[in-house]
Amino acid sequence: MVGASFSTRKQDANIGRERDQQGVAYLKLALVEVYGEGRSAMPERSPCEMVKHLMEQRGLRQVDLVPVRSRAQVKALAGYFGVSAELFL
Repeated sequence: MVGASFSTRKQDANIGRERDQQGVAYLKLALVEVYGEGRSAMPERSPCEMVKHLMEQRGLRQVDLVPVRSRAQVKALAGYFGVSAELFL
């Protein structure tokens, strides 16, 4: 009888552990859902619109981005449009 009692307690402990694990999993899922509801998705915008949006948020003008440009970007733009790189500097 002692062996049967031990076996039953072990099974009860396993069942309790499984319930705890399920409870933790449901809690995590609920937290992720609540977190997701509070966040807004990125709007569908073209790269150009996104740059304009980011600039507006930060109160930037085109001239403020001049230090960000690289020579390679300027040359690529000049070649693409068939104009002098000086136009972009």
